[in-house]
Parts: sequence; structure tokens; C-alpha cells
Amino acid sequence: MTQQHEVKAGGRVPLPAELRQHLQLTTGSRLIIRVQDAGHAELVTSAALAAELRGLLKDDGPSLSDELTTERHEEARRENLE
Repeated sequence: MTQQHEVKAGGRVPLPAELRQHLQLTTGSRLIIRVQDAGHAELVTSAALAAELRGLLKDDGPSLSDELTTERHEEARRENLE
């Protein structure tokens, strides 16, 4: 979706209802502006950025809590054998 909007007094750029609905924006929603280079910027919702960051931080390896639980069970089993 590409739209053109005029910068108003005070640097305000009104977002039409269609765009707000498409981005699921409500009063108080946070937007991030990523400046790409001269003349290019990207508007990103904070929810979209959070989802993107969660994807970057996602670890498909073994769960550390599961490993710790297994180790504790093994230690307890060894102690009971003594």
C-alpha cells in the first residue's frame, strides 16, 4: 500500500482511517520511523518491530530450563542411590 500525505503545521502527518485500520492503530499506538537513507524512511508499528525482534532472538536449540530440570533429576537419582 502506497499513499501520499502532506506534512502539516508542526510536522504533523495525518494518517487516514483506512491506513490506521490496516495497521491496527488506535489512539496512543506507537510508531517507529526507520530512516533508510536520504529521502527514504519506513514507518513501523511497535507491535511489528517487537515481533521482528522476537524472531531474531528465537532459539531453536534445547530449552535451558529443560536441561537444568534433567540435570537436577539425575543428581537426585544419584543421591538416592548412595
